[in-house]
Amino acid sequence: SAGAEAFADPLNGIAFGYTRRRFGFGWSYPEHDLLAAAVHAAVC
Repeated sequence: SAGAEAFADPLNGIAFGYTRRRFGFGWSYPEHDLLAAAVHAAVC
């Protein structure tokens, strides 16, 4: 999936999708958790 990520939080009424511009290697991308937390904090 080249690092694409998406999630939805129906309780708070938000959805979020993210696609990387560059391909990453490995199973975990540290910026995913940081970006998801920032989006959630901004709207909740």
